[in-house]
Amino acid sequence: MAGLSTVVAGLSISVGRKIVLLSFIVGALFAGVGLIGLAQSQRLTAQLDQQYRRDVVALSHMTTVGEALGAQNSAVLSHVLSDPGFYRDGYSDKIEQTDGTIRRELNALAELDLTPRQKNQLNSLEALLPAWREALDEALQASREGDRARATSMVLVRSQALGEALQTRVSEIVKELDLAVANGAERARASSAATTRLMVACLVGAALIAAALSMLVARTIAKPLRRAVTVLRGVESGDFNHRLRVSGRDEVGQMATSLNRTLDVLEDSFTAMRYQASHDSLTGLANRALFHERVAEALVHANPRQDAAVVLIDLNDFKSVNDLYGHAVGDALLVEIGRRLRAHIRPGDTAARLGGDEFAVLLGDLESPEQVVRAANDLHRIIETTVQINGISLCPRASIGIAPWRQHRHIDELLHEADVAMYAEKSASRRGRPRFLDQGPTEAA
Repeated sequence: MAGLSTVVAGLSISVGRKIVLLSFIVGALFAGVGLIGLAQSQRLTAQLDQQYRRDVVALSHMTTVGEALGAQNSAVLSHVLSDPGFYRDGYSDKIEQTDGTIRRELNALAELDLTPRQKNQLNSLEALLPAWREALDEALQASREGDRARATSMVLVRSQALGEALQTRVSEIVKELDLAVANGAERARASSAATTRLMVACLVGAALIAAALSMLVARTIAKPLRRAVTVLRGVESGDFNHRLRVSGRDEVGQMATSLNRTLDVLEDSFTAMRYQASHDSLTGLANRALFHERVAEALVHANPRQDAAVVLIDLNDFKSVNDLYGHAVGDALLVEIGRRLRAHIRPGDTAARLGGDEFAVLLGDLESPEQVVRAANDLHRIIETTVQINGISLCPRASIGIAPWRQHRHIDELLHEADVAMYAEKSASRRGRPRFLDQGPTEAA
């Protein structure tokens, strides 16, 4: 009987038809029981499919809302930091576009048959939106009036706090939807067990046939659902490394295929969001937050035999490039500088754009001060190599400040020393060499 169950389970037909086929094989005596099993399986499949589609659609809408919130906050900050003109107009269009996306996705979510808890979470999210939009609007108004300092302060303080609260609400709803999918699978498994008990009760005196039917149901439904629960619990904890095995073209196989595709979309979205949060959007280098994190890690592991150093780089007269040739050429120059830094640092080092025309490089695992000097002079040389952009020949110049690790206990001390050294070099009458704070310009090695 177990061999018969295995053969039937391996057929590429629907779950209901598998049960019907098994019922015909065991005889007309048990046809009624087979029909009961078929009806229960179809009801289970319909419930699972309806719940799964609703939760997946809601999860897609909420993921889009989270992406749009992050994109709008970034566009507002870029609007504040940019000068009036083409780029600022583009950021204004981006703000309007993302605002429409947020409204559209929230309206779509409101039309879904969500649970009371999910509706309450959605209402809580929507309740925060007016205050957040008001803060962003005030920042944009200050930006349009030319008060960049006030606009920046509002973006980084008030709207940032509200934005973080919104992202927290979005994360809670996404987590709730993940749990809803997992809980639905649990309920489906419980329903499958109830169906098995009903069939066993109806098949009094035919225990062997009832056991074969139960094994078939467990093989075709319960086991895949248990695997789905395991995968979804991993997603809940941030693990996207596992997928469901698709073993057929029936309803369970279709569910596994759809869930795997959804997990691929979610993983790509989360990966992109994490990358955008830690990298400069123009050059692709590490941003200020990631650079501070890497420097803090280097300070923890630094010792007299495994030294570290920070190199700050500021492009001289970069504003004149924008004024003479336009921001497109200026951006292209920044991208080229970023490419050169990325190509010439060692695999374990970190290059970052801190903002504007200011870059930084973290040098780790240094064996001697002379190695710092050589590295800084190499960076100075590759930065000041002539570059051709749209037929324009540019000769970038840079001021470089160096801060080697000297038993520093805090990241701010090291960065401040490099910053002071860089500005000392920038203000020096004779530029041309990277500078230590207390040792003056370096000599080429």
